[in-house]
Amino acid sequence: MQKKIELAKRLHLVGVSKDGVIELLWKFPLEQIEAQLEYLPYRKAKRPEAMIIESIRKNYSPPKEFYYARSKSELTEAFESLDEGSEPPAGQAPANSQGHRAESAPDLDPSDMRLAAGRQSNTADLPDFDPTIR
Repeated sequence: MQKKIELAKRLHLVGVSKDGVIELLWKFPLEQIEAQLEYLPYRKAKRPEAMIIESIRKNYSPPKEFYYARSKSELTEAFESLDEGSEPPAGQAPANSQGHRAESAPDLDPSDMRLAAGRQSNTADLPDFDPTIR
């Protein structure tokens, strides 16, 4: 009974009339009403009171924005719960000992140094060719 009262209040706050609230609570499962109330903020409703009535009557599927918001919040919670100071699992070496983030840079070819220095060369190293061949 307490759940019906809570849903009736929520429906009334959205703008559903007293008769509309009674009809919805009488004809439809409480879980369906509760789900549609949860989806309502993610629907682009110009008239939320009409949208909630239609969505309950026709049992609309959740809007895609609902899933995006939910998955984004789950990912945020997962990243926040990571412990930055945690040790790698047993038998797994740290990333830097596997060659990642090497301490010294590899030896560079001197001919490539002009690119590394940010200078452009206007001369192209093209192979010799026979101008009579076309």
